[in-house]
Amino acid sequence: YPSSRALRWTSGASVFFIFTESLIGAGLVLFRLVEGNDSIARAFSMMAHLVNTLALLAALALTAWFLTLGTPLATRPGKANWIAFGIGVLGMFLLGASGAVTALGDTLFPATSLIAGIQQEFSETAHYLIRLRVLHPPIAIVVGVYAASFGWRLRKQYPSYYTTRLSAILIILVGLQFGLGLLNVWLLAPIWLQMVHLLMTSLIWITFILASISGLVSGYLT
Repeated sequence: YPSSRALRWTSGASVFFIFTESLIGAGLVLFRLVEGNDSIARAFSMMAHLVNTLALLAALALTAWFLTLGTPLATRPGKANWIAFGIGVLGMFLLGASGAVTALGDTLFPATSLIAGIQQEFSETAHYLIRLRVLHPPIAIVVGVYAASFGWRLRKQYPSYYTTRLSAILIILVGLQFGLGLLNVWLLAPIWLQMVHLLMTSLIWITFILASISGLVSGYLT
């Protein structure tokens, strides 16, 4: 594929983020940021790991998308949607980072009951990982509603086959994720449910990227 084609950029990004993903993972082990380590370094490492994973998933998803449909011929006019898309990407990165810290706190400092967990979060003497847990739910609500709204906006502006269906799937996934979040809090964040929660986050992220691209570009060259 010519160097000017978007597929070259997304496939190159995929290779780059595979290497950075491996390096971050290796760093976690070499610097012993594992098991019971509750340092700030581990918290930042987990955030970086999750954000890098999201970037890798986006690059792989776009590469598969362009290999299937072809590389885009042009972008649709107007900067408003691109700015809104950029805000959504940053919001998802922030959500992923806060989720990584919350999951780390839930794993290292499991609550004995729902009430005890809430009391811990607002205690001035609690560990910083516990106190930071309170930030994740409001961030999730704001970013989730924003992503679903952006998908709905693209669906109305560009009602193509893919944009319409991907936007609908995105809205459904966000709704399911809200339900999983509530269940996660109610069941005191068991590991298996954290994994399901993370899987749903990945699906939402991939769908958000593909729904956005299908609405923001026009025409494909195979």
